[in-house]
Amino acid sequence: MPPYRYTRLRDPELEIRLLIIQPGEFDDKIKATLQPTPLFEAKADSITRKVSVDELQKTVPQDWQVFETREGRIIFDSGNGTTWDHPDPDFPRDLYDPQKTTEDEDADPNPTFEALSYTWGSPDDPTSEMAVNSSESEPHHPCTGTITIRRNLDTALRHFRYPDRTRTMWIDAVCINQGDEDEKSKQIRRMGDLYKAAHRVVVWLGAASEDSALACSALAYLGAQMVVTKDNRGLRHPEAVEKDWCFARHELPYEELTWQAIHSLLARPWFERLWIWQEIVLADERATIQCGYDEVAWVVFRRAVIRLRVGSQVISPEFKLRITFADQLAFYQLGHPLWRLTNGTGERKCFEPRDKIYALLGVAPQEYTREIIVDYKRPVGEVYRDAFIAHLNTFNNLSLLAHCCITGRNFEMPSWVPDWSAEKSSVLYTLDGFFASGQSYAHATFISPGILEVHGTLCATVKRVATVCSQEPSAAFDDVKSWTPEGLEDAFYINGQAMLDAYVGTLAMNRTFEYMKMSQLIKMEDARNRFLATLGDSNLSANKESLLKDSFVEAVLRRCRGRTFFETNEGYIGIAPAEAQAGDRVCVILGCGLPVLLRPLESEKYQVIGLHYVHGLVNSEGLLGPIPHPWTVQACWSSDSRFYETFTNSVTGEIQSEDPRLGSLPMSWRRLGDVDPVTNIPRASVFVDERTGDQVTLDPRLTPGWLGNRDVKLRKFQL
Repeated sequence: MPPYRYTRLRDPELEIRLLIIQPGEFDDKIKATLQPTPLFEAKADSITRKVSVDELQKTVPQDWQVFETREGRIIFDSGNGTTWDHPDPDFPRDLYDPQKTTEDEDADPNPTFEALSYTWGSPDDPTSEMAVNSSESEPHHPCTGTITIRRNLDTALRHFRYPDRTRTMWIDAVCINQGDEDEKSKQIRRMGDLYKAAHRVVVWLGAASEDSALACSALAYLGAQMVVTKDNRGLRHPEAVEKDWCFARHELPYEELTWQAIHSLLARPWFERLWIWQEIVLADERATIQCGYDEVAWVVFRRAVIRLRVGSQVISPEFKLRITFADQLAFYQLGHPLWRLTNGTGERKCFEPRDKIYALLGVAPQEYTREIIVDYKRPVGEVYRDAFIAHLNTFNNLSLLAHCCITGRNFEMPSWVPDWSAEKSSVLYTLDGFFASGQSYAHATFISPGILEVHGTLCATVKRVATVCSQEPSAAFDDVKSWTPEGLEDAFYINGQAMLDAYVGTLAMNRTFEYMKMSQLIKMEDARNRFLATLGDSNLSANKESLLKDSFVEAVLRRCRGRTFFETNEGYIGIAPAEAQAGDRVCVILGCGLPVLLRPLESEKYQVIGLHYVHGLVNSEGLLGPIPHPWTVQACWSSDSRFYETFTNSVTGEIQSEDPRLGSLPMSWRRLGDVDPVTNIPRASVFVDERTGDQVTLDPRLTPGWLGNRDVKLRKFQL
């Protein structure tokens, strides 16, 4: 049988092909029909609730809390248990528990089909042929032939095929003509609609192994014991059998074989793939995880993964990394900032470098995706440059500088253009909770082709860099241990803090309970003690393998891998990209949450080395100076899945969102704020100009003009 010859779609922006899999037994030759069909914009599922979560909170007793689950359901927590029922039995249920509906559900013109989420496998994998014919909807071009597919897809189709009826699926490798770049570019733009329109998305992890069924059953049972809220809190499920399994402090009673089975399942290639992000996020409750013939609902699987992340079990660094990969996917929700998406997907695999941008368009904010043109014929560097510029223009911030790296670049572009295709291991894993430039706009201008001019302050110059932290856990332990400064327990830091605490805080990148007020984070006293007993013990004799499983050590090595420790002439310390060297400048740039490391070039220009953590410069100290006594600063996680910077008066206990270092707002401006109904923290993120009615999310005071009037030594940097 000759190779199948695709018929061109009438309009690749409006049509797709569906694969109708013919019935057969497992070992039969795979036969299918390709059928073109229109794809209309998917109708969004929606919940119309008459009372908001904030309003519901006011209707329950003082010691009760109201949450919304990731699936959109309201749950009530008394502190001793949870319930789907309002504590007042007379409170009308339809006000808080409406049914989820699809807009114009009866009029949905899209066909019923399932979409597949899977890994293609290596080009070197064994291949097989499937027999394909055109459907009757293509009478002008009847065609029968074979399509070559790789082993993983062949195995999947044999598991999916019914013995007695057809099954209709969308599978990218077959339903898109991979040899037609124009069709491919246009179809990629429809991926968001396609995965929203599919009535079910099947995640194929691969064929069953000897322990995969054990892993699936363990994760399904764990996920059934809890619910996860919109802000990713784990709560006991109202019907939970294991009442304490949702709590991070509770050790899960798994035997070694179960842990090993879960590790093996999470190590499957699907979790490393880039395209799965939009596939699973858009499918959400309609997705099912399948391994062999075992299935687990994605929402249940997701809960289990989130629970594993916050667990206290002693597990290997390799296993922890696999959990982290799965958790990044489980954690992400539509509406999260784009940098959180790009940070989570930076190490994900894809064969086509342009897909580092295109594969995210289905879940990226629409105001950003409108600026991106999918074109696989364009040079990769131009695709990345335009993606950066679109982000800058859309969101007025420079957070994507987090992906800049000067080594391993695959194209010639300015250093401010991230190379998402490069193998890099020193990109900071998160920007959450850092406010180096406060709530400021990026005042950035293109003054000539390739030259980006930004505003900021020069804070310090690097004096010394240490050994780069290895990727291999045992070597990484030795590398970080070698970083320990002399006289650590007797000295004081530049901000007056004990040097020991400053150094431990640097290794933890301030991920401590005192700064972030999250129960799963380590307290500073415990972090100090764990450091002194492990990485800070010069006479250490304990078994290194056991120390690598210490939760504090594991977290430090995970954050530091591929990075280096540095000190500055001014006395600052921090964690920087591996490429850092003496003479580099530590700068705070408007519109960027972390300090930026710049390298001076000729003619007053600078090369971007990357973002870095600098202890004592992540809360606007580089712009506004030190935080005055008696105030302390925290980054508080809110129920709307954001960190807010708050300030606490250590004498009175007062908590406010207004930075005590800032003066009054400009005339006619006022700040709108509220109090988080769950955490009771103040949160204020909107500023209103009462003359015009304009609302902005960034502080009108943190501009070059206002800061200049405050004698802030702001300067321009040409990158």
